[in-house]
Amino acid sequence: MTKMKTIAFLFILLAFSEMNAQWNAMLTVNPNPSPFVSRWERDPNVAVLTITYTGASSQDITLDLRISESRSGEMLKANSRTISFFTGQATQTFTSLDYLDWNSVKYNSKIKDFVTRTGRLPEGNYTFCIYVMKGN
Repeated sequence: MTKMKTIAFLFILLAFSEMNAQWNAMLTVNPNPSPFVSRWERDPNVAVLTITYTGASSQDITLDLRISESRSGEMLKANSRTISFFTGQATQTFTSLDYLDWNSVKYNSKIKDFVTRTGRLPEGNYTFCIYVMKGN
């Protein structure tokens, strides 16, 4: 079995128009995750996300997950359900099972057949990127 090399860098884009809202996010990714997609669907600790909001008004956000491979580009993308933050400081921690809707996962056409046939992601150097989006 080949090991999947992973680059566990986080790039967070805070796409909010309100300048007074303050956000902080940290994504912790298992440095050697299983290459098998079925394991990702069951293991809540593949990628744990902590978001802190210190704004004065309530906010609804969605998360847009993108996983890219250094040679092949974007491999998959998915969206989360709506997440609500209320006024005042609030910190919420989410496992990958909390924020990743596996029904919304869309694979790059280059690897879709490979993932369907083998049940795993190809070997490579991966980057995880989560965009925090206001509302829908």
